[in-house]
Amino acid sequence: METPSKSQLKRESAALQEIAVALSSLPVKQLMQFTLPENLYAAIIQYKQISSHGAQHRQAKYIGKIMRDIELEVLQQIFKQAPQLPHQKLFKL
Repeated sequence: METPSKSQLKRESAALQEIAVALSSLPVKQLMQFTLPENLYAAIIQYKQISSHGAQHRQAKYIGKIMRDIELEVLQQIFKQAPQLPHQKLFKL
């Protein structure tokens, strides 16, 4: 099996970061309805509390890193339950 190129890995990472920002735009009540790992939920809540742009960018990268370990099916379930999220980002993965 061929390993993905460095550019492909960067595209996937950027897509996960965009999904992370989209998830953080959801109300906390709606986030609690999803079956998210505790560390991902805590990171999203922390992202919501950060006001500095640079710090938000670092936190989005961290959330993206956490999301790499989540199964694609779990992300698809989240997008089904939250239709306002941008679905095209999920299909880039």
